[in-house]
Amino acid sequence: MKKIITLLVLSLLFTSLQSFSQVGIGIGSGGMNVRTNPDSRKGLIMRSGFGFSILPWSYHFEPEAAFIRRHHYSEHTQLYYGLGIAADYEFDDDEFSFGYGAFIPVGLEIFPFDRNPRISFSLETGLRLMTFGNFDDKRFDPYSLLEITFYLDDRGDDYYD
Repeated sequence: MKKIITLLVLSLLFTSLQSFSQVGIGIGSGGMNVRTNPDSRKGLIMRSGFGFSILPWSYHFEPEAAFIRRHHYSEHTQLYYGLGIAADYEFDDDEFSFGYGAFIPVGLEIFPFDRNPRISFSLETGLRLMTFGNFDDKRFDPYSLLEITFYLDDRGDDYYD
């Protein structure tokens, strides 16, 4: 039985290597990001923002995930929009606050280098609705960010011509 489970796990790993290799890891004004396959019309963006201040001592952590759909799809640019969920953990000296909400990203991903199509720059803007504590404390505001992403696998041999 252990041999069958081991073989199933190994076969699942080998069949999913292509999908995992199309993952991009990046950094930007929104924190660290992970993006899925740039050659697909649908994708996923996951981010984790973080920050701190010294006076008064506080820090925050903001994880978020968005399902995106690429609309304009060409060799060097991709226009995308989507829907995502977000959380906000804020830690002060003596209190903790938690917020949750949704956001609508609209962005442009640019692949500027012909010789290295694995590097992309993303310009994104959108609207974010966050709720803190009770339903009386809501924030509805726009956001914008800039990110640089490096994809772990190349986008095909035809891009190097």
